Amino acid sequence: RIRSAVTGLIAPTQVRFLGVNDMLITEKGTGRIVRSRNGVKTTVLNLNVANNSERGLLGLTLDPNFSANRRAYVYY
Repeated sequence: RIRSAVTGLIAPTQVRFLGVNDMLITEKGTGRIVRSRNGVKTTVLNLNVANNSERGLLGLTLDPNFSANRRAYVYY
């Protein structure tokens, strides 16, 4: 069975799973990083990005020790 985990996103480009029903999602054009936890969305970071053509928020990588240091790396 397929179902939507999160709705109402604008051009999502990546998902990083933090746990069961807990994820970070990047939006290319808006520069937002949204956390969806049990279906509840919260903007955790809102970057001012150039969003024309191939520009925008392009990716998010979690630190290998993310569970301990809570660091994430953003590229735009």
